[in-house]
Amino acid sequence: MKLLRTITAFALLSGTTAFSQTAGGVSGLTGVVLDSSGAVVANAEVLVDNPRLGIHRKLATTAGGVFNAPALVPSSGYQVTINAAGFARYQTRDITILVGQDLNIRAELQIASASTQVEVQGEASAVEIKTDVSQNVTQRQIDNLPINGRRVDSFALLTPGVAPDGNSGLLSFEAFRVATTS
Repeated sequence: MKLLRTITAFALLSGTTAFSQTAGGVSGLTGVVLDSSGAVVANAEVLVDNPRLGIHRKLATTAGGVFNAPALVPSSGYQVTINAAGFARYQTRDITILVGQDLNIRAELQIASASTQVEVQGEASAVEIKTDVSQNVTQRQIDNLPINGRRVDSFALLTPGVAPDGNSGLLSFEAFRVATTS
């Protein structure tokens, strides 16, 4: 019986010493999430990150709006991001946690503004705008032309709005005129 008490006492003392040694080198981060009126926000998503150390913890607040991230490596560069439905995102950066420190954060969420965001992806199709006057001439029309030598400029004269420009041999391209009546 005495041996059993001695073993039990030794186990309890050594277990407490081992726990205090492992818990002594780490820190924690706790907090409460409130709305702008001071009411607690339950089930909010809390992200505790330290990108430099590769730490990423995803937590949720309790019914009392409390979150707890224990056993964090003491360091600088922590950031806390809180998201809750109907509220704007809360974020705080560059948090430094010291050895053995249990840092407490009081996060007050603001009501999200109502907005709609539309994201359009894809490419705009090319729109071809044709502002010239043109006409296709078929082989049959060329063969039946009553002109000597079948010159190219003579074919151009078949297009509406094209006229010879005096004695220079050049062509004149005129815009269509629309007659209006009053």
